[in-house]
Amino acid sequence: SAQDDLAHIRWLIPALADPRAIEVDGKPMFLVYRGKHLPEPARTTDLWRREVERAGLPGIHLVAVETAWDLGWDATAVGFDAKVLFQPQFGWLMTHPAPLAARIEVPGKPELQVYDYAAITRAAEASEPVAYPRYESVFPGWDNTARRGDQAVVLHDARPEAYEAWLTSAVDRAMSQPEGQRLLFINA
Repeated sequence: SAQDDLAHIRWLIPALADPRAIEVDGKPMFLVYRGKHLPEPARTTDLWRREVERAGLPGIHLVAVETAWDLGWDATAVGFDAKVLFQPQFGWLMTHPAPLAARIEVPGKPELQVYDYAAITRAAEASEPVAYPRYESVFPGWDNTARRGDQAVVLHDARPEAYEAWLTSAVDRAMSQPEGQRLLFINA
């Protein structure tokens, strides 16, 4: 409801006003996981913007986190400023030809998804461009077996050299963006 949205953004205003907040174009940044799942995203983003300005802030830089569940959805059409591509992209890993070719079968564990890290990062760098502003993210490794057991996703052989290569190229792409929007996220 609108009242809940107001309560949520009002609760966040002290954090957004904190001088340590990450800013884009002088506005504090706020990430929303699964922004597409907001009941009325356009109404919510508009209400949040008005309330932040009413509180005396210069605005807010709203970023939707792009997951496999909303890959390709243009969040800027409903009031977000950009998206950040969450990595690893699990849906992409399970359906795209490059990751499927990099999958390593584990005998006796058909649901365990193990992929070669270097192959995955090279394929991720070649992802299709999008028409909306999107920040990249990288990750040094992934293994969620402690939480998911035999249904986990593991990026095998995540060597520092492979991470360095991916990080270096992602930094280069970020540096080609307009000043103030040179962002790169690390999912550690």
